[in-house]
Amino acid sequence: MTPFGIMDVKEKSTTIYLNSTKVTADFIVDCLEDYWNANGYRGTGKVLL
Repeated sequence: MTPFGIMDVKEKSTTIYLNSTKVTADFIVDCLEDYWNANGYRGTGKVLL
């Protein structure tokens, strides 16, 4: 398992994604998109850096 994490400092939360193979750019983009949608950033004008 290969972990990939996103730390949201403003929300004081950390989200960990696991992948059974190596982490690729495509996997990272999928994780960011999932995080963006799951945490209400879509359509709000908020920025995730």
